[in-house]
Amino acid sequence: MQNLNSVYNHREINGAGMEPNAADIAYRTIKSKILARQYIPGCQLKEIQISKEVGLTRTPVREAFIRLEREGLLRIFPNKGAFVIELSAKELEDLFEVREALEVMAIGLAVRRANREEISNIKKMLNKTEQLYQRGSLKNYEDPQLDFHFELIKLSKNSKLISIWKLLATQLSLVRMTSSMTQKRYLKALEEHHGLLKHIDSGNSDKAEKLLRIHINKSKIVFLSQFNS
Repeated sequence: MQNLNSVYNHREINGAGMEPNAADIAYRTIKSKILARQYIPGCQLKEIQISKEVGLTRTPVREAFIRLEREGLLRIFPNKGAFVIELSAKELEDLFEVREALEVMAIGLAVRRANREEISNIKKMLNKTEQLYQRGSLKNYEDPQLDFHFELIKLSKNSKLISIWKLLATQLSLVRMTSSMTQKRYLKALEEHHGLLKHIDSGNSDKAEKLLRIHINKSKIVFLSQFNS
């Protein structure tokens, strides 16, 4: 199963059927290492070292750094260099506030725009995710929860909303790797996902919105728990 970022990064880079250039390759390689926690939050990424690792010159690496800074995965300081972001509890809370607002908006749009086939496909994805989780087949840095929410966002059929949410999800993916979720809570989250789809399918935006807010708040508590541990 591909995680959220590998899926939409592939589309972003190769969506027009074009071969990735050197900057694309550097961007994709560095980003995957950040999300796989090979470059941990707070560590410095040096152009010379990274260029040797990816087998490219410093120019495409520098371009990749700029792109990753725009996505919120790196912070670049003049005369100091690039560092993998290390979100504070306040920054994480801010992310969740914006995420909740976007997803509530998406729910309302999805109720009006989603069709049965699209909803059925997401249900199948959830069932497959649960099977993979039960078998222990998911990598520890993948976040199938965000895969589901990405599909939920896409039901809005609003390209601007989708684009903004993807940036938030990228940062949440980084933090997600340092947090943990018990099996009981993870399976409960899957149950809540099914509930959200049921309310969307039946056209009940009020119940879907209420469940979504509860669901995201529970997720926020799990994320924030790492700052108090």
